[in-house]
Amino acid sequence: MSYLLAPYFMFFVNLFYWTGALEKECGIKVSYKVVHDLVHYKLKAHLNVPRPQSNKANEEVQASFKKKLCELIKVMIKYFRKSKPVRIWCQDESRFGLITMQGRMITLKGVKPIGKKQWKRGNFYISGVVEPATGEQYYQEFAQLNYNCFQEFLNGFSQKH
Repeated sequence: MSYLLAPYFMFFVNLFYWTGALEKECGIKVSYKVVHDLVHYKLKAHLNVPRPQSNKANEEVQASFKKKLCELIKVMIKYFRKSKPVRIWCQDESRFGLITMQGRMITLKGVKPIGKKQWKRGNFYISGVVEPATGEQYYQEFAQLNYNCFQEFLNGFSQKH
């Protein structure tokens, strides 16, 4: 019965498993509609897309990294604050581009829809850093994302700051 109470029950496909599990575990035979109405209207649950997480993710390693990072930041602030203020920046990069999204088309029975496609895909990358304490930002655009581009980004950032 414990897996019925797991936070992942929100996936409506799993409602089929709920109906079987309720019958098997509790001896209650209910239809999909009854379970759907209970979950959706009474529990106010909605269909949510899960945040992607690698199947190789190790929670212990992540927790250890977070703990060590906090300790490292405290040491840096303690020893380097005397000569210069310690500034903490957050970095990320993103790809932006175009890709044709093919939707459904209404046609007569027996008529296959023909949709024009934009085969050429264009994209570019933006690397940026933000200092959360002040909101100060630095961004740079690249045609590709590789070691040389990232080194160019770091050089530009270090010259500005």
